Amino acid sequence: MGSMSVSHDLFPVTSGWLALSPVPPLTGVGATAERLVLLAHYGADFDVWGGARRVKYWDALADRVKAATYSGRTLTDWWETVSRLLPSEPRNSGERRETVCLVYSGDDLAVLRVLRDHAAALVLRVRLVSEARRNAVNSGALGDSGTLGELL
Repeated sequence: MGSMSVSHDLFPVTSGWLALSPVPPLTGVGATAERLVLLAHYGADFDVWGGARRVKYWDALADRVKAATYSGRTLTDWWETVSRLLPSEPRNSGERRETVCLVYSGDDLAVLRVLRDHAAALVLRVRLVSEARRNAVNSGALGDSGTLGELL
């Protein structure tokens, strides 16, 4: 499969989350890797990560993102492994569609290399997005759908 451009039109769910990011956007395979980590994070089963385990979540996410890169040579191999290790699964049809598009976007080895070599930095970026989104929800800037209201 050929490389797919990561754009707002094709990826409205993750684009909405990333619109809140306080750091400059990634491009190319870095953008694909970041969106996959975002989807893994937002699909994580927080019944598993509750209580005392919650404080270890972000380090565990980085460890699992990296560990899953050794499971095979494709992004589908990576997704199957990371979603089992967390556990995580897309919560709705929009997240499922974006996940499928991203794991079949092409450039598997290049994206896997980014996931392996930059797992901690990618998770830090996702954490910043998560914190910004939580702050926006708490301030009322996000509507009922969890998307940006008048901010865009």
